[in-house]
Amino acid sequence: MSIRGSAPKEEIIEDLRKVTLPALLVFQRGGMTFSEVELALDPPASVKFLSFQTGKDDPGLDPVCWKVEGFVKDKDGDAGQWKQLVCLDKPYLPPSKRQQDMIMVFDVEYWRTAGKAGSITLQSFLPVVQERLSFFTASLRSLASSKKNYSIRPGIDTLLDSHVGNIPSLTQVIPCYNETVILSKQFLEDEDGVNTNLGFIISQFPEEWRFFCERHSYSAKDMYDAFMGRDQSEALSPKLCMEVRMWASMRSQTVARTVVGAMQYQEVVALLPNVQASRHQGIQNRPWGFAVGEGKRCATWRPCITTSLHCVELVLAHQTYGSKAGSEENDQAVRYLLSKYQDRSFYLVFDFDLEKIRPNLVAAVQSFVRQKYSYDRPIKHASVLARFRSGRTSSETVPEECLELVEVLPRCFPLLVGTPGFMTQGKAGNQLGALRFSRGHFLQMMDANMGAFLGEACKVPFILRRFQPHWSDRTTVRARIIGFREFIFTESHGAVGSVMASAEWSFGTICQRFLSGLGARMHYGHPDFLDGFWASNRGSLSKASPAINLSEDIFAGFNVRMRGEASKHVDFLAWEKGRESSFNAAALFYTKVSKGNVGVMRSRDLKVITQSLGLCVPLHPLGTGNKVSDRCSLTGLYAGHRVDDVDGVQRRYTEELTLEYGPMEGLLRFLPSVWSRVCYFVYELVSQAMGFSTLPMMVLLASATMWLVAPLLFCPQPTLWGAKVNQDQRAFEYCF
Repeated sequence: MSIRGSAPKEEIIEDLRKVTLPALLVFQRGGMTFSEVELALDPPASVKFLSFQTGKDDPGLDPVCWKVEGFVKDKDGDAGQWKQLVCLDKPYLPPSKRQQDMIMVFDVEYWRTAGKAGSITLQSFLPVVQERLSFFTASLRSLASSKKNYSIRPGIDTLLDSHVGNIPSLTQVIPCYNETVILSKQFLEDEDGVNTNLGFIISQFPEEWRFFCERHSYSAKDMYDAFMGRDQSEALSPKLCMEVRMWASMRSQTVARTVVGAMQYQEVVALLPNVQASRHQGIQNRPWGFAVGEGKRCATWRPCITTSLHCVELVLAHQTYGSKAGSEENDQAVRYLLSKYQDRSFYLVFDFDLEKIRPNLVAAVQSFVRQKYSYDRPIKHASVLARFRSGRTSSETVPEECLELVEVLPRCFPLLVGTPGFMTQGKAGNQLGALRFSRGHFLQMMDANMGAFLGEACKVPFILRRFQPHWSDRTTVRARIIGFREFIFTESHGAVGSVMASAEWSFGTICQRFLSGLGARMHYGHPDFLDGFWASNRGSLSKASPAINLSEDIFAGFNVRMRGEASKHVDFLAWEKGRESSFNAAALFYTKVSKGNVGVMRSRDLKVITQSLGLCVPLHPLGTGNKVSDRCSLTGLYAGHRVDDVDGVQRRYTEELTLEYGPMEGLLRFLPSVWSRVCYFVYELVSQAMGFSTLPMMVLLASATMWLVAPLLFCPQPTLWGAKVNQDQRAFEYCF
């Protein structure tokens, strides 16, 4: 429908009301200004998006602004209210060439229909969906009400207005050694005499398994029987079998879950209208990488990733890929993930050691160096960057020839330096190997058991802008580390998983928020964001010395604090993370923490920290000062057991739950712990009636004995054999 200014305005408005959808409205300049255009949808219809196109008007009429509102009727009667759908109050400069799309698509509230309210009830969803969506919607309020220095500028910083120039570039790194990438079919078929591993995972997520089977036109039982080979008439295809393995891997602590979670941010960036449009506005396709094959070098183009490459990239730093210390099954799974996300900015970094690497990779690396750098001598150590070769089709079984070598950086020394039994830290060395190829201004170092929700990925650009706000430059960077919350998805995996999730909530949320306010936060969680430019100019993210730098995350925080930089924490972003869900794994974790504390006590960093910083620093959780404080608190608790002490703990615990989940949800989460308070209150009444206010001496002695004996009895390491106890005692005395 064409609208000309020569017609009376009343007739134009009347014609607009009678237009049938879908419709294209063309406004032509004719001496009339349309300050308001009303379009009634009869019958009522939902509006999914709006877009605009320039006409043949004079470019001197630019820039333009607009606002689109929709009238939502009430359920009864014609009354209702106007709701703003799209607004651009900042002057926008359309393309200078006329009759072109403005390349801006504005999503509207398409779920609103006539006669229905705009609220969504979450009670019918799965518990994990309720919790994730509840936190997402609540966190938006905190994000929108940020301080003035970090406020979101409408039309510039909002997500749909973001473009390649104002989205900070990010490199996501996943360092791993030989962790499980994708659960194998053999592992899922194994059983313990009661149930198979796949059956156990299905028992934990029955609704999700039913939804998965319905999407593939199977019943839950038929899909399970076909995967297990019990129904020979309906065997699953290799593609569907891989889908089942991926479904199970996404509900376990695997590298595949971490990769898929990290890809959520790339999905968000790729969906932004301005990022999609930038492919046609100056960002040209350029050659990237070299495919090695048949003795010649051929440049390859990847036009599908050139735009998002400027915003985000994912690097999987696999320490044992192609090595004799690794497994072919894991290598095959890595190649499958590379093929699955070949249209994204996804790279593989692996360590090249001439004595440990497989012969086919040795030939490929040597051929690459000879062709690109004309270097004929053999290379002994190197870091290699690779990705999936363009032009290859994705399948469940990906041969190694589908890998494309992008770059090779030779080294003089191996990844781990030292003598056997006294080698440098592998994780820190693996991070350094990935840092050599990182091009993003900021880094996100993740563990191999993490994940992310698509909604949380939408908030990442707003967090990254806090490093260097729009009013500052590189000389006034506001922080070197920005940490955030972690959602422990293994909380429902038994009693140990629940306890470890509570411990992580206390440490990763409550303590980090408190220490950030004091300016004494000296720890980076592995989903935290770091200033990549700053880290690369100071060697790496973490130190790698043997024995001393076991807790690499704490030493990274030490490094930031000792150099006078800031490490901050935000509460409106949460990344998924897995924790230990068995007794042995939990004991191994606390063994690592104990060894790390011994290394901290022997380090020069602790000496500098304690000499130059204030009293807030010893309060750092998992640090030595905190351990001494815990021992003093436990001694006082065993000796006195006063009601006011426990009341204080209870009060603080209730307040934290209220801050975290709100008054009603906090109260519901607090009620299960009431029985322990009741038992303690009964004990207090009995002790007062019998005339003593402390624990009996026998109970005190038994508790002290178990405090010393329990770590030896339940430790996974053989501490009761040989001279291990004496060695621990001598090391303990030496440290003090």
